[in-house]
Amino acid sequence: MSWPCWPILVSVVALGNGRLLAQGEPGSIPELTLLSDNPGQLVISWEQPETAPSDFRIAWTPDGQAYAGWRDENQDDRGNAYPSGSVQSYTVNGLPGGTEYKVRMRARYNTGEHADNPWSGPWATSDTIRVNGHPPAAPTGFASSNVAHNTVTISWTAPASGAVTSYHVLRATDGGTITRIASASGTSHVDDTVSAETAYTYAVTATGPDGDGTQSASIAVTTPGEPAPLPPQPTVTPAPSPTPTLGQSAQEALTASLSPASSRANW
Repeated sequence: MSWPCWPILVSVVALGNGRLLAQGEPGSIPELTLLSDNPGQLVISWEQPETAPSDFRIAWTPDGQAYAGWRDENQDDRGNAYPSGSVQSYTVNGLPGGTEYKVRMRARYNTGEHADNPWSGPWATSDTIRVNGHPPAAPTGFASSNVAHNTVTISWTAPASGAVTSYHVLRATDGGTITRIASASGTSHVDDTVSAETAYTYAVTATGPDGDGTQSASIAVTTPGEPAPLPPQPTVTPAPSPTPTLGQSAQEALTASLSPASSRANW
C-alpha cells in the first residue's frame, strides 16, 4: 500500500553554466514534479524548455546532503542521470525508503549548433519528497496470557523491517470473520471485552507511513467459565455473658439479712 503523493512544483534558480541566465530565458525548465508511488522509487517529470536541449542533467540526493559532482560515480542513495532532451520524465529505483529527497535538473545544449559553444540552462529545484518504503513485515512471537472469563492479554514482537507507528489488533469470535477491535502503540494489548466460555482467534498487523503490513500468525484462545460463587458464610451468634455469682460467705450473709427473724431483730 502506498500513500498518495501530491505533485511538487518547481522553484527555478537563475544560474547558468558559464553564463548567467534569467528565469524564463530559453533553457529554463518551467515546472519540475516529483512522485513516489512505489517503494524505493522516485519519478521525476518536467515541462520542456522553449528551446529543445541536447539532454538534461538530473541530480538527486537525500535532503541535507550534497549532490554528487558530475564526475562522481552514482551511489546507492545519490547520483546523476543524463536523459535525452526529447523525454519528459525519468525514474530512479532502489533508493532507501522513508528518506526525504531533493532533486535538481537543468537543460544542456552541447550538440548541433551548440557544439562549439555548449551551455546549460538554470538549475530547476523542487521541494523535498519522502521516498516510499516497504510496509512493515508481520509481527512475530504472538502469544496470549492471563486468560480469564472476562479478560485476555495478548503480546507480540515488533516486525523485523519497516517503519511502525502503531498496531491493529484483530479478533474473531466463535469462528466468525476476523475484524479490527483496537489499536495499540506498544507490543501488547489487554482485551477486556471478552465473554466467558467463548472461543476467540487473535492476530495483529503493524502500520506505518508506508501502509499496513502483513498480518501475523493467529492464535486461538478460549475463555474459561465464570468462577463459582462463594458459599454463604454461617452467621455466628455471640454467647451471652455469664451472670456474676456471689461467693458462699456472701450468699449466706445476704440470706440471713433477708430472713424474717433478722428483720424483727432490727426493729
